[in-house]
Amino acid sequence: MIRDLSFPFLFLVLAAFMLFGTQLSHDVSWYLISTRWWLNGVPVYQEILELNPPLAFYLTVPPVWMAERFGLSDTLTYQAYVFFLSFMSLLMTQRIMSGDRSLPDWMRIGFLTSAALALVIVPMGDFGQREHLFVIFLLPYLALVLVNYRASKSQRLLIAVWATFGIALKHYFVLIPLVLLIHRLIVERSFKPILRIEYTVPALLLILYVAACFIFHPAYFADVIPLTFQVYGAYDIRFAVVLAQIGLTGAALLGLLLLKLLNGGGTQKTTSLLLVVFAALAIYLIQSKGWQYHRIPFAVCSTLALSWAALEFARLRQHWWPFVPAVLALGLFLVPVINHGPYRNATFYHVAQHFTCPAGARTVQVFSAKVSHSFPMANYAQAEPSNRAPALWLFPGAARLLEQTSDPVMQQQYQATLDQARDLALEDFFRTNPQLVVVDTRADKTYFNGAKFEYLDFFTEVPAFSDAWNKYELVGKVYDLEIYRRPGCDV
Repeated sequence: MIRDLSFPFLFLVLAAFMLFGTQLSHDVSWYLISTRWWLNGVPVYQEILELNPPLAFYLTVPPVWMAERFGLSDTLTYQAYVFFLSFMSLLMTQRIMSGDRSLPDWMRIGFLTSAALALVIVPMGDFGQREHLFVIFLLPYLALVLVNYRASKSQRLLIAVWATFGIALKHYFVLIPLVLLIHRLIVERSFKPILRIEYTVPALLLILYVAACFIFHPAYFADVIPLTFQVYGAYDIRFAVVLAQIGLTGAALLGLLLLKLLNGGGTQKTTSLLLVVFAALAIYLIQSKGWQYHRIPFAVCSTLALSWAALEFARLRQHWWPFVPAVLALGLFLVPVINHGPYRNATFYHVAQHFTCPAGARTVQVFSAKVSHSFPMANYAQAEPSNRAPALWLFPGAARLLEQTSDPVMQQQYQATLDQARDLALEDFFRTNPQLVVVDTRADKTYFNGAKFEYLDFFTEVPAFSDAWNKYELVGKVYDLEIYRRPGCDV
């Protein structure tokens, strides 16, 4: 075991060195703060307006609790937590693959090494995102496809439960086990695989998870989902742009297809991983956002599949040359990933200088639909954010749809959504009395798709806010954001 995991462990150490002292992405930073609120008694989906299912909160509890309990850095604790999960997945994968006596040692070590590269280097720019956690939990599940023996029931049960923690993070993720099941049904020409533990257990757990969400988080279904269906489409972009965002990541898929072609189609194992890659690509495309972290499953699964195809082809031909196209393909998209490095967001540095209150007495509210305008700025400025949501995500869709429709009934509906969004934002404003307010004043705001909307004009229609706003003065600008501050440090 030590020999198998030596090289993977080196990649974990390298990634830890590269990530030390860096920022976490805006979404992860939001979950660190909102999970702390939740642990302190603020009800999620009622007073915390998050549009994703609750599992992400539950998975964030251990590092947040540890950081609070022992006075540790949230960021370092969370990074250590993700490395721990990665190591556990690598360990479980090693245990499964070491049981296959037909698999050469060099092939097992090679795959584990590429798996470590895929888990901690490829997603470095969005370390700890939900997509990153998904592929971490998924790795041992994929290893079941690659071995020439049926693992024990206890091993398969553990791996199925472990994988479900990742699959349940987003409903799109169920595509990968579903594709593997369909492929197995076709190969065996039988419905018996449906009864295997690795398929039945995730299915049952997902059903129980949805039922538990109905019981413990009814507001998510009653309030959040209807609002999401109504307005979240504003964040979608054209399919051609989404496809173009794949960029050099597609080189891994092309390299995989080339190796499979040269190898006469490869084995069923390579075919299974190729189907996983296409399922991961579908997960990215279906979400229609083009965001970098949505590509993580595709990038990671492509890395794993390409590595396995090269190892399998080299074993078949008893030669090293199949590694050449694999290394070239991986290099094409890994070099930009490594060159870009960890997540960086300079908003914090520019906004933080305008705080005149000491840490612990800082509050900030951001009037923007972009999460990156609020986080990780609030985390690193040691300021308590006022908004109950990661961003004012209700406004873009409602404003755009209101501008586009001429139906009086629909106009009334979208106006009601805007009024509701304003009520929530102003409720947060009056509850926290923020010392600093950051406002997106761009004429063409991100996600509004050309719809004309000004936060301050809309908010000052409320007399109480207009009166309170008189205390604030413009103290600076960051890019296209205006920064306002009131006197005093009272919380």
